[in-house]
Amino acid sequence: MPAIQALHGWIYWIALLAALAETVLVVGLFLPGSTLLLLLGALSASPGGPSFIGILLFAVVGATLGDNVNYWLGRRYGQRWTREGLWLLRREHIEKTHTFFARHGGKSVFLSRFIPSLKEVAPFVAGTAGMSPRWFLLWNLLGALGWGLQWVGAGYVFARSLNLAQQWLSRSAIAIALLALFVLLLWYLRRTMLRHGPAWWAAVVATVQAFAQVLRDNPQIEALRGRHPRLFGLLAARLDRRRFEGLPLTLISAAFIYLALLFSGLVEDVLASDPIVALDHSVAELVAALRTPASITAAVWVSGLGVWPVVLAILLAAGLWLWRSQRRTYLLPLLMSVGGSTAFTFAGKLALHRPRPLDAAVHVASYAFPSGHATVAVSLFGFLAYIGLRELRRWPARVNLFFAWMVLALLIGASRVVLDVHYLSDILGGYLVGGMWLLAASGWTEWLRTRCPLAPARVGTLPVLVGLLLISVVYAVSTVMYPPHPSQPAPVEQVVQTLPQAIEPFLTAHLPREVRTALGTPAQPLSLALLAGNETQLSVQLAASGWRAADGSSVGALWRLWRQGLDDLRASPSPLFWRGELYALAFNHGAKQGKARLTLVLVLWRTPYRTQAGQWLWVGVVRAYDGMHWYPARRLAPSLDAARMRALRTLRNHGCLSNSRSFPWVAPQIGYSLIGDPFFTDGRLILSWLNATCRVPAGP
Repeated sequence: MPAIQALHGWIYWIALLAALAETVLVVGLFLPGSTLLLLLGALSASPGGPSFIGILLFAVVGATLGDNVNYWLGRRYGQRWTREGLWLLRREHIEKTHTFFARHGGKSVFLSRFIPSLKEVAPFVAGTAGMSPRWFLLWNLLGALGWGLQWVGAGYVFARSLNLAQQWLSRSAIAIALLALFVLLLWYLRRTMLRHGPAWWAAVVATVQAFAQVLRDNPQIEALRGRHPRLFGLLAARLDRRRFEGLPLTLISAAFIYLALLFSGLVEDVLASDPIVALDHSVAELVAALRTPASITAAVWVSGLGVWPVVLAILLAAGLWLWRSQRRTYLLPLLMSVGGSTAFTFAGKLALHRPRPLDAAVHVASYAFPSGHATVAVSLFGFLAYIGLRELRRWPARVNLFFAWMVLALLIGASRVVLDVHYLSDILGGYLVGGMWLLAASGWTEWLRTRCPLAPARVGTLPVLVGLLLISVVYAVSTVMYPPHPSQPAPVEQVVQTLPQAIEPFLTAHLPREVRTALGTPAQPLSLALLAGNETQLSVQLAASGWRAADGSSVGALWRLWRQGLDDLRASPSPLFWRGELYALAFNHGAKQGKARLTLVLVLWRTPYRTQAGQWLWVGVVRAYDGMHWYPARRLAPSLDAARMRALRTLRNHGCLSNSRSFPWVAPQIGYSLIGDPFFTDGRLILSWLNATCRVPAGP
């Protein structure tokens, strides 16, 4: 995202070109400009991102220009191209649009904008039919505006909703929402594949065949073929669909090489500590904050599908079924897929020696990269899914089996991350290793099938029941023997360190500088450090100074904030995390700035450091809100430093503050909140000592 934002003004021209390219005749059939506009719309909702109106206007201009090009082409060449077709745009395609145009008249220019494959052709047909340029321009502008809102607006609304959700939802709620969104996406993809999969595949095949025919009929290609007959003969052999050594082997080899290159790049990133390693630790922190005993128990049971006793039981049961059902052609490739990938994974662990995360919920003695469970999820369960896809005849059954395997593989990988025994890159590496061996084994199977066609399957109920019983018993026993450790250590186990006399240099050297949002992105630097008592004592002091404790995020709190605005001093701040931990204390305080009302928000974390006098070191941030947005979210006052000084003044006025010192912490910053409110800070940290009790100073 930062790389895209660095383009600045070029982003608007990218939006224009994307809309123009998707709209222009023939070219728009292949370039997914709408997807790029969706992403740019989401980018416009990010803090400091481009203007939503700017992206929308440039997209509308690009779409309008593209349709005008198509309209001009229709007026100039429409009659001839309607008779002869144009490259991949066949006469039948144009006739279909003619029928649509005759049915809906001029408004078809507007309606077709929202129908794939018609939006590129309708302006061309309008030009061919001699539609008035003025009426065409009117309908064209309306259609381009609606189409731009459809894609740019959808991306903006989604990203804005996600940012707003972080203001009110805990990490658990966000995780549940993202999981629900993922399940909905899988359901939509499955439903789409069930309805349109065969038709789409036929369209892809027809497009490839048409493209090949265009190349064969090209005079320049024909002349080149005459000059290099051996080269073109080799290419023809590699693309021959009738032989396994032709197109099937070419596609399998290309996919294998692609996965191998991805894996080698991932290994290089892990060894060089590239950004993937930082992402690994961010995901680990996120999972650590989300993890509950129930999620650990569920992850243990899912992860149990990949332990070696269960894998051996599945291999034995599958081998029995393949042998009894006259499907022995699959047997050796299955062993090759699982055995080869397992050996490769074991060698990778020994070669890289990557340690596992420290806070694992279960005990694992081996190294981390690549993940053996993720490897087996693809090499074993993927090959079993391949057998099913080969044996099943009904399209719905094939689609359901494919998505069931995808969900299972993702769940096994996710369970290893939840248990904190693997980093995300370990899982990706395991998937890639399993994918390479799955491709090799399936390719070998296809070659064997061309040599030895399979007889009709014959299998009774008894082998299936015996195999399932064997797998169930081994799975249950091995999972019960895989007990989780406590996910959160008891407070007494926390190591408490004594602060040195020179506190400022120690803080600079040992404390993380920033707090982060629920998605792991930087929110703002720490601005305040307090030396105070324990949680109860500090809460009493803050309450004595006029601060009110926040009562957590809920639908009721959201409704209360909508009604009361800044008068609601129980509103919970957006979830902020420091060192992967949610704040321990959150308080609100009402204040005045002239005639305007402010709400100060203080969030604090307790560190494992204490002074020799027994005071705990607390760190936190202070924000001030000076108004409300039209949606239920408070508007951030831009000066974080002014908010901090007001918060300290409340403590000083009530006799709670003993002394304060300020020292440089980070470079001065200008930034944006999650919902786009700007802020600035001088980058200094104020260290304050609190009295044991608050003593209101006497008046003059």
